[in-house]
Amino acid sequence: MCPGLNGNGDPMVNLTSFGKPVTARTQAAKYVKERADLLAKYLSKHGLESDLDAIIEFGGVAQALNSAQGQSLGAGKGATGDVQARFVALQQSYNDVMAGLLAVIGDLKRAKPQKPDVITEAERIYKNESALLITITETDGGKKGEAARSKAQEALRAEIWKDADALLSFKGGKAALEKRGLTTDALTALKTNADDLAGSLATRTAKKGASKNVTVQERQAVADQADYWGSCYRILALTAENDESLKGLLKTARRPR
Repeated sequence: MCPGLNGNGDPMVNLTSFGKPVTARTQAAKYVKERADLLAKYLSKHGLESDLDAIIEFGGVAQALNSAQGQSLGAGKGATGDVQARFVALQQSYNDVMAGLLAVIGDLKRAKPQKPDVITEAERIYKNESALLITITETDGGKKGEAARSKAQEALRAEIWKDADALLSFKGGKAALEKRGLTTDALTALKTNADDLAGSLATRTAKKGASKNVTVQERQAVADQADYWGSCYRILALTAENDESLKGLLKTARRPR
């Protein structure tokens, strides 16, 4: 490689994503290929037509991936926000129910005579809820924490469904629950809302992962184009010696974003 030039054709340019310089490189290669005199000059200076083909191909791939990612993110933001809003509302309802359940446990313990098996079942359901909320808190933070939280949110959604179902089946404590407003209708609504969110949180995480994968592919296409561009830049510069249009494209191609 020529001293003073990196894989991007300029020591000051280090592209990692699609933009004007990538487009200019693609256009410059097409410009040379479409003009017999310029192509002949490029080939005479030890250039290969396959170099131009590669620059055009990788530039096109990078543009397509960038466009696909933009469309995906635009379509997904609303859906992602809706899922998160529904989860927050579900968790708030769940917290209300668990607060009521804690009060019910106090009622059961003060009741005369006590029913140990009923108290034990109520405490079991409440204990599971507390442990899971602690897990959510501990994994919340940073990018890794965000991914962990998304998984934990799906686990919490499943636990909410499970606990709502357990409370609906809690015949021994039905009267005490209803006294606190934890009616069959209220618990059924909680269970239904949790069921409606099934898979949505996991799908949201998967879509984010897919978007990141597209970003990786886009950057790879940009890097592949830069590899060919860097090795052929001096030949292209010599080819553009008497062509102002090509010189302009080369200037844009070397310009930092």
